[in-house]
Amino acid sequence: MFEVVSTIGNFILVFVVAVAAGYLIGGAIRWTRHHLSPVPAGCALTLIAPSGYKYRARLIRSHSSTWEVSAPLLKGVFVPFRAGERMLVEAPSAFGVHRFQTEVLERVEDSKTFLLRGPSNVKLEERRSEKRVNFANDVQIHVQNSEGRLLNLSTAGAKIVSPVEVCPGDAICIEMPGGATARAWVLNVAPSCIGVFRGIEARVLWFDPLPELTVRALSPR
Repeated sequence: MFEVVSTIGNFILVFVVAVAAGYLIGGAIRWTRHHLSPVPAGCALTLIAPSGYKYRARLIRSHSSTWEVSAPLLKGVFVPFRAGERMLVEAPSAFGVHRFQTEVLERVEDSKTFLLRGPSNVKLEERRSEKRVNFANDVQIHVQNSEGRLLNLSTAGAKIVSPVEVCPGDAICIEMPGGATARAWVLNVAPSCIGVFRGIEARVLWFDPLPELTVRALSPR
């Protein structure tokens, strides 16, 4: 009887330890994704002013408490942000898009760059949170006006093969079958060869979520 009770007790102990370990590991992964997911230098950023205006910029370099960012352009003219201006930053990484509130600390003299306060409270929109549709056959799309291939698709993002060189952080335009166009961030890239078609395989995240009806219309029957 004692051996049975001891066995049951050991089983419960192992179960509790496994559950606790899973919880801790899961929490560590979530924390890493939200706080340590790297946003590479050169990454394209979207800066959203309180008025709602959106500006494009690039991350020059990041430090523990500041980000040095290129001055954004508006109709070909550099935007002279002032110290103290607040804005929302959207920055893509391998896990998705990081969003955080920040403010301009200072403009860097003699250069078209400025310093932002580094991210503290970051919201991550994960690119794997939506169901994806995989395509067994070639689906032709156009990437930057050149013929490419669509490998999978969701309302949040897609996997494509681009005939033109793209890099993580690039903002690109994709024309879907049927003529609809969407803009996307490039998250990561790798060489690809599908039959005789060669290019760059890229995971992308849409600037704005793709309508569910568009995804359904392109889904294999």
